[in-house]
Amino acid sequence: MEVTNSPAVSALAAYQARSGGHAANQRHEVVPLDPVARHLVSVMDGRRTRDDLIRHLVERVHDGTLTVHQDGNPITDPAQIKSSLRTVMDQALPKLARAALLVG
Repeated sequence: MEVTNSPAVSALAAYQARSGGHAANQRHEVVPLDPVARHLVSVMDGRRTRDDLIRHLVERVHDGTLTVHQDGNPITDPAQIKSSLRTVMDQALPKLARAALLVG
């Protein structure tokens, strides 16, 4: 499955991601979610673009619910945070597609 610019997961998967560290995929299998995937899946409703998703992740870093590290040290520079999150997201989305979490 190709990842669209505005990816979506099922409402159930989004709810489960907000509630814990896993979500049910389209094959009714439980998929464990790392912290970034958990934050992404919780808001991927098909209305948010990739840029919107990055903004969401950056907000989670600023509110302290997500941390970004490089070489074991937290990143504090806003440009580095955004760049690192974009790289992580660009790797996470195809994994979520392969795990059958994306719909449509």
